[in-house]
Amino acid sequence: MSFNTGLSGLNAARADLDVTANNIANANTTAFKRSTATFADVFSNTQAGSVDKAGNGVRLAQISQQFDQGMIEDSNSNLHLAVNGNGFFTLKGETGTVFSRDGAFLLDEEGFLVNSAGLKVQAFPPVNNGDAGPNGEVLFSNGVLSDVRLDRNIGRPSATENVNLGLNFRADIEPSAVAAATDIDPTNQASFDYTNTVTVFDSLGNPHSMSVYARRSDVGVYSAIATLDGNPLTFGGEALFDINFTAQGELANILPRGGDPLTATAQLTADDVAIAGADPLGLAINFDGSTMLGSSFSTTTQNQDGFSTGRPTGLDINSEGMITAGYSNGRVEVLGKIALATFGTEQGLQSVGSNGFVETPESGAAALGEAGTSTFGLIQSGGLETSNVDISQQLVRLITAQRNFQASSRVISTNDQITQTAINLGR
Repeated sequence: MSFNTGLSGLNAARADLDVTANNIANANTTAFKRSTATFADVFSNTQAGSVDKAGNGVRLAQISQQFDQGMIEDSNSNLHLAVNGNGFFTLKGETGTVFSRDGAFLLDEEGFLVNSAGLKVQAFPPVNNGDAGPNGEVLFSNGVLSDVRLDRNIGRPSATENVNLGLNFRADIEPSAVAAATDIDPTNQASFDYTNTVTVFDSLGNPHSMSVYARRSDVGVYSAIATLDGNPLTFGGEALFDINFTAQGELANILPRGGDPLTATAQLTADDVAIAGADPLGLAINFDGSTMLGSSFSTTTQNQDGFSTGRPTGLDINSEGMITAGYSNGRVEVLGKIALATFGTEQGLQSVGSNGFVETPESGAAALGEAGTSTFGLIQSGGLETSNVDISQQLVRLITAQRNFQASSRVISTNDQITQTAINLGR
């Protein structure tokens, strides 16, 4: 029996050596989780109820991976990600869904965000093409998974529809009556007090200059015209409009000269302008937030929502996992939000190599969610999680396993000597 007992000790020590060797070999593997071998003693069923019988040796009870957090090191790529806290990245391949803590991602030739094995990173797609909701937040479809892909083609242009101008008009200028639009001449600087120019785009992505020329015409009133590439814009057929302010210098309304008072608003919509080769351009000019204060002209807001053609400049991923694509024309597109997964029992996951795991009945089904919510950790862009292997600890375990192997082999050799002595007694 002691032969088998010693043999079980050899097998156990060898299994311990295998596990320790694998830990040491992967000490520099990104996000590798060390394994621990646990053992159990063996007793024969025939010894039930006996208290004075020797056991039958040892057996390997389990090899389990330890999922404690590794350190996060800086990386030279903003596509490298690390989860600081709970959660696994969700990846999809031809054979199904794989979960991993390894965030060494890159863009493949088709623009998909993938890992080194070509598995595609999964994210929650944005709602309404990534447009911000009423509270200024981008919403995502958490029940749906999609691939993350950067369109490498030339970005399509978009015609300008809205121009926002928050301006301060000087309150210390003497009024000068403006009877008609022709009283303000863009070629004659003496005919206006202030001008502001914004670049807008047509449906082909061609830039155009939209300018506003204004002159104080009455108490609390600045009269103005707007031009596109030097040609006057009209609003309901009227080129001249009045910007009216309260006695406190706040914007009251904007009215086309001779227009319907019911149109009192901070915004005017220009009549469509025909542009060769492009769709007619209509511009809504919004002066919301404009004031008439102090003794200097200034600009607090100046933007428009059109853009020209552009090429992608790369991806950016924030701590909550929101992925945005930047383009050379200044456009930013929301592509999705990294989907993280947690499990009821992480040690029930089955390793499939390449730092990947699949769910099993023991681990339970994956619970998907966004970084920074519930029990999910945050995502660090430009960082990689290191292995959680402690080399010093593993070397000590290696020595211990070696000693156990030697001791078990000694049991076998000792048992052999005893057996030979017993055989020799009969000679």
